[in-house]
Amino acid sequence: MSTQTTTRLEGEIIDMFATALRADAGQIDPDSNYFTLGGDSLSTVNLSIAISDRYDIEFSLIEIFENPTPGGIAGVLADRYLN
Repeated sequence: MSTQTTTRLEGEIIDMFATALRADAGQIDPDSNYFTLGGDSLSTVNLSIAISDRYDIEFSLIEIFENPTPGGIAGVLADRYLN
């Protein structure tokens, strides 16, 4: 786990990763890869739904596959949806 600072948005995504993976959020940082942590197709669908519901958007599975870290997903959210 890195010692970098986590933004509020990254922290929210980390919590969603932890829920979808049934993991400890304290072991996930902004650079943690969802699939390296054990993410599979079903948990990825659950993560996509959680992100979509939380931010009232349509967050696709492709966006998770292309940006599989909390930092990457937070960047996509900030750039494309939360402006």
